[in-house]
Amino acid sequence: MPRTARSPWILGVLLLACALAAAPAQVRAASVLSNGTVTPGIGTTATVFTFSVDYNSSNPVRNAQDVWAEVGSNTVSLALSSGNTHAGTWVGTSRLPVGSSQVTFHAMISASPQPTPLDGPIITVAPAPPTPTPAPTPPPTPTPRPTPRPTAAPTQAPPAPTPPVTPPPGSTPQPQVPGPQPTSPPDGDDAPTGAPSSSTSPSGTGDVLSGTPGTDPSVTPDEDSAPVEPPDASDPADEDEATPRGSLLAPLLFVGGTMSLVGAAVLGRQWFVSRRRPDL
Repeated sequence: MPRTARSPWILGVLLLACALAAAPAQVRAASVLSNGTVTPGIGTTATVFTFSVDYNSSNPVRNAQDVWAEVGSNTVSLALSSGNTHAGTWVGTSRLPVGSSQVTFHAMISASPQPTPLDGPIITVAPAPPTPTPAPTPPPTPTPRPTPRPTAAPTQAPPAPTPPVTPPPGSTPQPQVPGPQPTSPPDGDDAPTGAPSSSTSPSGTGDVLSGTPGTDPSVTPDEDSAPVEPPDASDPADEDEATPRGSLLAPLLFVGGTMSLVGAAVLGRQWFVSRRRPDL
């Protein structure tokens, strides 16, 4: 091949070598850590800090086996949050001691060369304020129970008065006929009395012996014409109680008097006989 034909090829190879030499180091690296952050940048020992970093590997692909962050003498482990082990984001959280420290992110792969550590921000940690002592809770004040009021007994209303029975118009009220009344017994010394004699009216009319009922002048025509209701039948026991003791003493006195007469006659006969015997 003539020298004039080989000159363009040599020129092209030289230009390619110069372009590769001028390229950034991250493009030529196989495994790279980037975008390392810590939030928040300032806190206290009670603050939880969040660490995050990206890992990418290509040409050839190398999977990350472990990713962590160093804060002074403290190590914070990171776990895969999104993506995969050769192209993903790793995140971790931790509390830190008091002080200001530079954060450095690290990754480990199965083959060399290992990824270059990535410097992160500087964080400041201050002491946490003391926890305020809660004020003691006062005991609840017992609520007094109200005294129950006595319940008044219900007042019964007085019974309604019974209205008088009013007879229907045009009817005549019937007189009440009194029943037999018991008589007081006579004393034991009193003799039995005979049956009372019936009195005769002055005019001779209405005599009991004649059998003709008389007319009472004190009775008005309306009362005389009204039918007389028969008296109610009385109880035999009431009749026995109402019978006077004098009626029982009369037969007894009669029998006693007869026996006295008979005895006197017998005694007189014997006396008469005893007087006649001496003469004989």
